[in-house]
Amino acid sequence: MAERPIGANTRKKLINNEPFAYAHLIKFERPSSTLKNGNYSTDAKRYAYFTDASHNLSFDDQSNNTAGSNNGQQTYIAGKLLDVGSYSETVEARAAGMSITLAAESLNNAITSTGISMTSTTITVPASIDLVREGFREGDKIFISGGTNTGKYVNVTGIKTNNTVLLVSNIDTTQVTQNAGASITLSIVSDELQGPLGETNLSTVKSYANRDVWIYKAFLDPETGVILDSTPVLIFKGIITKADIEEDVAKGVRAKWSLTSHWGDFAMVKGRPTNDAIHRALDNQNRGQPLVSLRPEYAHDLGFLHAEETLNILATYTTIEQETKYKMKKKWYGKVKMKEVVTDVEVENDVDLSFSLSSKYLPVIYGVQ
Repeated sequence: MAERPIGANTRKKLINNEPFAYAHLIKFERPSSTLKNGNYSTDAKRYAYFTDASHNLSFDDQSNNTAGSNNGQQTYIAGKLLDVGSYSETVEARAAGMSITLAAESLNNAITSTGISMTSTTITVPASIDLVREGFREGDKIFISGGTNTGKYVNVTGIKTNNTVLLVSNIDTTQVTQNAGASITLSIVSDELQGPLGETNLSTVKSYANRDVWIYKAFLDPETGVILDSTPVLIFKGIITKADIEEDVAKGVRAKWSLTSHWGDFAMVKGRPTNDAIHRALDNQNRGQPLVSLRPEYAHDLGFLHAEETLNILATYTTIEQETKYKMKKKWYGKVKMKEVVTDVEVENDVDLSFSLSSKYLPVIYGVQ
């Protein structure tokens, strides 16, 4: 089997059994709307970057932006990634799964103040507000409400000046200068935290499923903490299949994401789910979403509306049955005569008409008919 290409310094440490440290680097695609050409943006600002190292790490994954230029080095933020699931490698091509867990205590945190001011690269809050205590961290996605920048999103690249200044970079549009005086709300809307709870904040994007995730293993110098050879090894590349929010008094709030490799598409039997909510990709107002459903026309297809119908009815109906009766006739001289008479009577009957349907998956092995 061919040897995986790694840097000379990393290879030397592994061969000589010398001490080294390692950390995981995760590149997480955030939901975004499609471009005019139907593709998705590959700009660095469309992704979140995390590491389970004790300090931030910088790495250039050699990816290109939408214009075809290199995205350059990105900072992988420490302190958010809590756990990376186990994984294994085989020479056989097959679907593999993995999971990552992120700290989500800052989920839906927000601050409101009339003392907030802004420039194109900074957001300054009053000295009475400690941004770190309020849950703001590097790498967070922030939504601005109020003032001249209302409705804009920014990424937090740093916090300084006694935790009162956010260094930010734009996502869609650059924020303009805003002086203190207007009531402004800063909300943490990081998709990697709020995704499991429902919709994203983009009006045209409703799903985090099938977003790409890259996981690298970086070998570090144990003394300096620097990545050896600047060549982390890609150990997993896949898509998001499931998300959960776990809340525990002792452990706090965690967002857990389940992933599958690209081979999962080959292992899965294609078909159509007969669950109406999945089929039409219903939002929280029970409206079909053409941009999220498997095909746009499915969003308005009511063919599976009753696929999971439950009905509880106890019906009563009447039947005619024959009943035998005896009539006694007594003569005047004391003789008794019994006569048998058959008559029709109505009898009430009960029948349980309850049923509970469950949706199934209709596989399509070949073709679409």
